[in-house]
Amino acid sequence: MSSPSIHAFKPFNLGHGSTQEVHVKVQEIIYYGESRFRQATAAMTKAEARHQGWMQECLKQELSFIMSYVGIATTMGLVVEVPIVLRSLAVSLGPVPTDELPIPFDLGFIALLEVGTNCDQFGRVVNSYRLNWWDNTRSPAEHRRLTAQTLEACLQHHRFQLSLDPNGLHVPSKPIRVIIPPLQLHGSAAPSTAAEIDCRNCDRYRSLADDLMDEMRNLENLSAAMEASTSNEVEIAKRRTAGFYILNERVTLKELQSKTITVDGVGTGTRAQKTSRHVRQIAREDLRRFQSSADQKWTYGEPLTVRDILNLRHVSGQRNHTGYDTSLDQGRLRGEFSDNLLHPIPTVFREC
Repeated sequence: MSSPSIHAFKPFNLGHGSTQEVHVKVQEIIYYGESRFRQATAAMTKAEARHQGWMQECLKQELSFIMSYVGIATTMGLVVEVPIVLRSLAVSLGPVPTDELPIPFDLGFIALLEVGTNCDQFGRVVNSYRLNWWDNTRSPAEHRRLTAQTLEACLQHHRFQLSLDPNGLHVPSKPIRVIIPPLQLHGSAAPSTAAEIDCRNCDRYRSLADDLMDEMRNLENLSAAMEASTSNEVEIAKRRTAGFYILNERVTLKELQSKTITVDGVGTGTRAQKTSRHVRQIAREDLRRFQSSADQKWTYGEPLTVRDILNLRHVSGQRNHTGYDTSLDQGRLRGEFSDNLLHPIPTVFREC
């Protein structure tokens, strides 16, 4: 292998930085930044206001370092996946001057963080991080931040954490997938005939391949950006739906625990008829009242107080209601099964 040197850019030369290993390493660094910043911003949203200034300054510095690898990948013609948190911080925190920090966290970004990650994501949150300055109460020194000098130590620690699940058990590792591998075009040997010397097709094909790769990169980058944004909106919608379900469940439980409302019958007829007539009158009066007041809406059930809603965050011993995350044990199969694929002969009933 030749020694490294400063040379002209050649996109189709595998010896000039566009190897698969370089592509995977750049993508790994980007995934690490996603995981690290998820954990950091989640802690920052809960930190006191007096710490927001130096925390956002540290975050902005590390964000610029990670996003420099996105710029390197773009310059080299590599297609990399940039997850949603990195994109959000780059577009919101990146352009803000340091002297204007801190800035508030948008509720949409907090909802993004609350969605969380799963074990299949390379940028998922892990149990611990090296140089976790967001857990401290003062600004860290330069050697306690993510820089070019501390990157390898942070990556080594993160690789080990990725091999563990949230409970500390080892899980099988997955290799990082390269979206579009580098185009491998090698120059042929020296031409030996006059026809080969005059042939210009190789240059044309190289130019055509370069244009096609640019189009593929642009399409992939656009689709990746749309996928990251859409997936985030879908996950937030799922979480919001789950929240509404919890509220509805709490209203139902509170209504079941409330006192029974008795309705006296009115008019003539049976008891059921008189009670139904009174219920209809109450419903018509309520509907007329709601329609005449623009500031009211049709609701049902017991009203939840602020305390009721806040108590939903602190449920002791809460477990998954559905149990879908746990596979059921294989039950005992009873009966006899036939390997015959023909339909059974129907039973014919005849009149006697």
